[in-house]
Amino acid sequence: MSSSLVRLRQRLLRRFLEDIKANKALIILGEKEENVILSARNLESVGTTLTNSISVYDILNHDSLVITKDAVSKIEEVYA
Repeated sequence: MSSSLVRLRQRLLRRFLEDIKANKALIILGEKEENVILSARNLESVGTTLTNSISVYDILNHDSLVITKDAVSKIEEVYA
């Protein structure tokens, strides 16, 4: 993957997080999505995790949670 494509995705992700006013965000994914992980890894206040590895520490250490629809379904299956 070219670095210019990763920078473009980073810019789009940063803009999305700014639009929803998510300053220190944790992005919870249902399954491994390389594009999101690569885009978020260099953003200073953004973390990513999968539904099977959510920790209380990660949730409390971030101000906002951004959860994919797939992740919500998996969380409901496990915790409902």
